[in-house]
Amino acid sequence: MDRKIQKIITCLIVLMIGILFTVNVINVRAKDTSGEVQLLHELDPSSNFFTQVEDTTPIEIVDKRANLLEDGYQLMAENSKISLYFKSSTFGIAVYDKSNGYTWLSTYERAHEFINTAAVQSKIESGITIEYYSVDSKGIIKSAEVYYTSKENKKAVASNTVTKVNNGFDANVKFSSLNYLISFKVEFRLDDDKLFVSVPYDSIKEEIAGTLNPKDSKLKSIILFPYFGSENYEINGYSFIPDGSGALVRYNQHKSSTAYIKKLYGDDYSFTEYPASNNLKENGVLSLPIYGVNHGYNQASFLCQVEDGYGSCELHSYPYMYSLIPVNTTFFKYYVKDTFNVKMSTSTMTLLNENPYPSNYTISYTFLNGDDANYVGMANAYREDLGLDNVIEASSNIPLRLEILGLDYKPGLFGKNYVKMTSFMEALDIIKDLEQSEVNNFDITYLGWNRGGYFTQGAMNAKAAIRLGGASKLKKLASYIDEKGYSIDYTINPYVSSSYGTSSKNVKRIGLSPFEVTQKSSQEQIGYYVLPSDLSRLITKKTNKFNKLNITGLKIDNLNSAYSYRYKSDAIYRTQMIDQVATELSKIEGYKIGAEKPNSYLLKYLSNYYDAFYESNKFVYETDSIPFVSILISGIINMYMPNINYISDYDLAVLRMIEYNIYPSFIITSEEAYDLRYTNYEYLNSTQYDLWKDLMVKMYKDTNNALSNVIGARMTSHSYVDSGVSKCSYSNGVVIYVNYNNKVVNVDGVSLSPYSYLVKGGN
Repeated sequence: MDRKIQKIITCLIVLMIGILFTVNVINVRAKDTSGEVQLLHELDPSSNFFTQVEDTTPIEIVDKRANLLEDGYQLMAENSKISLYFKSSTFGIAVYDKSNGYTWLSTYERAHEFINTAAVQSKIESGITIEYYSVDSKGIIKSAEVYYTSKENKKAVASNTVTKVNNGFDANVKFSSLNYLISFKVEFRLDDDKLFVSVPYDSIKEEIAGTLNPKDSKLKSIILFPYFGSENYEINGYSFIPDGSGALVRYNQHKSSTAYIKKLYGDDYSFTEYPASNNLKENGVLSLPIYGVNHGYNQASFLCQVEDGYGSCELHSYPYMYSLIPVNTTFFKYYVKDTFNVKMSTSTMTLLNENPYPSNYTISYTFLNGDDANYVGMANAYREDLGLDNVIEASSNIPLRLEILGLDYKPGLFGKNYVKMTSFMEALDIIKDLEQSEVNNFDITYLGWNRGGYFTQGAMNAKAAIRLGGASKLKKLASYIDEKGYSIDYTINPYVSSSYGTSSKNVKRIGLSPFEVTQKSSQEQIGYYVLPSDLSRLITKKTNKFNKLNITGLKIDNLNSAYSYRYKSDAIYRTQMIDQVATELSKIEGYKIGAEKPNSYLLKYLSNYYDAFYESNKFVYETDSIPFVSILISGIINMYMPNINYISDYDLAVLRMIEYNIYPSFIITSEEAYDLRYTNYEYLNSTQYDLWKDLMVKMYKDTNNALSNVIGARMTSHSYVDSGVSKCSYSNGVVIYVNYNNKVVNVDGVSLSPYSYLVKGGN
């Protein structure tokens, strides 16, 4: 063989060995990646900022079906998964889960051992509780009273008739006493591993009874099975509540005088006033219409979900010894009517809805067992119900979110003095500069990009601000982002108008006063809500203008505002309004949509979830923070932290982002934040890019090093394998450990350095 040919063959062999070695090294790095941060203080892993290590103590499971029949229950319906029993004397139910042999009761069956008061025992035994307003002959609303369905309750008698139907039964309940009558129907249906319970709106009857001092009874609220699944500290269990990122209330002997009571989707400000002070803020509204109960480690759980009537629903979770009752219980309360104020010229009149809210009051229970009998299984079940099945587009790097402020104004002697904070070309320069520092993916949110800025006409002007470079420069920025495969959302605010009058389709409160909304502005700007059912029209009528500017992504502000309203002569209540918003979003095509802390009904329409929860509110009775929202939508919707400019502990934020699969976010400007003095954004006290660049790059590289391995993958499990040590598994085989301890920890055969993360496995 020619020596020259031999040399060529030898070189090729060496080259191929080198390539194979390089590929192998790359794969090892992708499968085994680690990093550390430098926290300046020690953390307490037992605090409720973290998840606690699971107690694997099993509970005793006993077949109670024979006992149920002896106690007066009747078998009313069953399928291959569950059997449903009913006790007419108390309107109680029992559900036998055939998959694990566990029996769920609507009462705490050992109440007599812990509670001596007959009234409290009757309350716990009752399947249904109602509150009603007593209105006298002069129309004056008296205090609401409470009645239960147990016949031990001497104030009222609950009678019912029962009719079996396919896959379930109907029961009519009637509350009657000397001078009032309230009745309604409750429908029970089985569907696979679910039980649906519903009070049809049109079945509710309210009648005046008696002739002496007649009273008009107005139903205030209905609670369906408030003690279903209730237990105390003697078993290993917990309640899951969707507070913040998600929270657990583990059963223990810690007495609590406070409870979790929160309106689903926040207060309805058509009926209540906006908070007088914003100094104390909770971590967002209750955005998911669910709760869960777990008994025993991976043995028995259920997920309870509001299926209808969500606009008037409230979540209650009572820890041990709340109201001196030694039981943990969680349930939904439906408000059937609300009071509201009508302002007269010299006085204010309090009125009550004449009719119940026009929606059925429906909840469902999904029963879980085995490896699904935990909060991860609850998230999986809820994701399936929501129909969330999209997958994030494949990418080799996670995106860094930059919220860029373009234009704002301050009051001037002759009108508005506009202040340029970041032009379109300055935004492009910032992106290119970060690319030089190996930041290789972006999600841009442009705030104040249009003429007049954000606080003029609800940020719905579809023309590029001339002061920022006009249409030509904006298109140049958009084209660069598109060529690179990055993403950009332009902030709009279609639900709020800066003006009130005939030119805008403004809505009114139920009490007919103008529906004002306080906007987040240092100038205390007031806006006015406009017609929710006009959302798609407001956006699609600007499609041609958006197309000319290459705008295909929108961040829609106030999207998760949920409220009742009046428009012309029609009263639209909150459940209807929520359905309108979902319908409007389904009509919008051709745009990627982003929103801040979105409510559940928005999720299927979103690409970006901004300002994500990364902990619970850490109320004293909450024992754990869990990444429930992350489990729900990881791999489906990109989640971003609140802007890190205003988070104090950056290194802890890195570890939490890696555990919760949340991406970093900053709000920046090209100019100094001092220039925002006297503008609407005066509260943004540190935004200049030059000041934040180094930290942005460092935090991005740390999080990208870990989370780039799980882009588009679902979080399939989450637990703490040791105190302060989290373990998250993903659908692509990757496992990520995070050690929050100031010491080396050895778990699962791996060694974790102090304040570190480790990525293992993968395809």
